[in-house]
Amino acid sequence: VGGVEVPEFDLFPHYDLKEQFYHKEKMLAEYTWELIARARCKSDAQLSIRSNHGCAIVPSIFGAEYQVFPDKPPWFKEHLSIDQIIHQDLNRIEEKGLYSKISEFMRYFKQKLQGKAQVYLPAVLGPFDTAHLLRGTDIFLDVYDHPSSVFKLMEKTTEIFIKSNILWKKVIDESLTAGMYDSVYMADCGVRITEDSSVLLSPEMWSKFVKPFIKEALKPFGGGVSHFCGKADYLLETHLSLPEVKGVNLGQPELYEYELMINKFIAAGKVFIGSC
Repeated sequence: VGGVEVPEFDLFPHYDLKEQFYHKEKMLAEYTWELIARARCKSDAQLSIRSNHGCAIVPSIFGAEYQVFPDKPPWFKEHLSIDQIIHQDLNRIEEKGLYSKISEFMRYFKQKLQGKAQVYLPAVLGPFDTAHLLRGTDIFLDVYDHPSSVFKLMEKTTEIFIKSNILWKKVIDESLTAGMYDSVYMADCGVRITEDSSVLLSPEMWSKFVKPFIKEALKPFGGGVSHFCGKADYLLETHLSLPEVKGVNLGQPELYEYELMINKFIAAGKVFIGSC
């Protein structure tokens, strides 16, 4: 499991991703093997799990319909119009989409683990990632054809990032300005923000449509760790320049020249977290 010998793994039944999506007991059972492997690898990686419902979580709150698969993460049946997104009422999000299911899973994990492993926040993607999921590839035309509407859309996706993370932190009794990110404990910031989709934007468009909303999204949490995949030197440098970004998680650090990359982190006084 994850490169660690866990011979007991073959002695027990296992559950596919669709079964786990709907049953908290099955998801915890599968996560347990990862926790065992992490504990046996004799590293300083912290033991932690989350409700693993993929990227369907936040778009479901906006009303986007998704499909669940046994062998891959959930995906969407449709995209929403800009008007559907910007006119969405984000009051009482606890009653919408997957919110209540995620909360149920988190409470169950916390109760069963009894402090032996930490429960951390689900996959609440960054504002532009969420915009991309909701609009599909049309978002890359929207920034040219409807820029003022995209700003309103980004305000909505930033609002849901802040609201959902605050509410889920209450569920697991986690400080706003500290917490877990996978196997890493964050002592001086409270959330992770993913911005994979923004690697497809030009530096000019990134500065206009992404940068201000990353700053706004991280503010209530004392900052956060940002993430993106691929090789984008300009993105790494701009993320490192933001005071709200305390560290950067590179999805594919092997694409960078290691010494040069690490020196950039050192110069910026930021934490490097390798791989996803």
